[in-house]
Amino acid sequence: VGLKIVNDPRSLMNQIGGAEKALGNLFEGNTEASIVLENIDADGVVVPGEHFRNNRIYYSGVHARNELPDVRDAVPKGVGVLLDECIGVAFGGGQENANEFAFNNVGIYLNNSVGCVIQGARIDESLVAGIVCRNGFKNQIGGADRESANILTRNGNISILREGAVMIAGGEGNLVGNNIIGSRDPQSNGGNRGDGIYVFNSLGNTIGHGARSLGNLISKNQGNGIHLEGAEARLNIIAGNEIGTTARFDPDSGKEHPGNEGDGIRLEAEVTSNQIGGSVEDIVNGAVAERVSPNEIANNKGAGVSVLGGAGSGISILHNGIYNNSRSGIEVAGSAAAS
Repeated sequence: VGLKIVNDPRSLMNQIGGAEKALGNLFEGNTEASIVLENIDADGVVVPGEHFRNNRIYYSGVHARNELPDVRDAVPKGVGVLLDECIGVAFGGGQENANEFAFNNVGIYLNNSVGCVIQGARIDESLVAGIVCRNGFKNQIGGADRESANILTRNGNISILREGAVMIAGGEGNLVGNNIIGSRDPQSNGGNRGDGIYVFNSLGNTIGHGARSLGNLISKNQGNGIHLEGAEARLNIIAGNEIGTTARFDPDSGKEHPGNEGDGIRLEAEVTSNQIGGSVEDIVNGAVAERVSPNEIANNKGAGVSVLGGAGSGISILHNGIYNNSRSGIEVAGSAAAS
């Protein structure tokens, strides 16, 4: 391990990395993990971005993919940053001071953590996944504005399509919003090598945001844009995302907008009671209000939204813009029930 901080939240008040790129640290070639934060209750202590910045975290782990455990079940070796049983830890700030990750087995892994924030990271070429959140509760992946977005490119393994940029396994009530997942440029090879966001047996998460300007951009990934799987993948809300299109980001570019290779959104394997688009609770003028927050789902090589035969009932697909996908806009197969 390159750096390990255990138990004492006051230790996080130290600066790990400087205010300029030249003053950041290089963590390279650590077998277990480059940075480990373990059993820290920092709720209300750490200000995002002021303590971890401008670090380069490369080549954590030297394991072949078939030597690693299923990351939905256990923490693998070769993690860039591991937050293990932490509360309220904020890692990263804005893109101007971004921590950079490349060639790790997993870029960032949150294990049994609560209320942590991951923002302003640039994560590239992870062997398994860019960010994994396992058995987490009310964590936030992505910042409050575009400057603090996470940017995830070329992560995952094309032979195991559920692996890719962001994976949520177990847990409840996490937010994945305001991330750039894949590529905005149809000429680049910056898409992730699997699903953009994969949710497995996790409930009550929000993928996107009530304000469309703070949803995720999910384009040019080699799997599905968003993929939900498992009987406990229920009561999730997918809203305010651009999936297969970058029109809101590049309205006057004239570029061909890059879709995902699979479906825009796929639900399968006993998934029930999830919402795609529709009304979402948001803070408007300081008060909680309902806001219609559609997804824009276009240019994907599969269907816009695919509800496969193993999925269950109570799936709502409302107010979305779904167009120019290679298959149907919405496909409901077998015994699945959607409205």
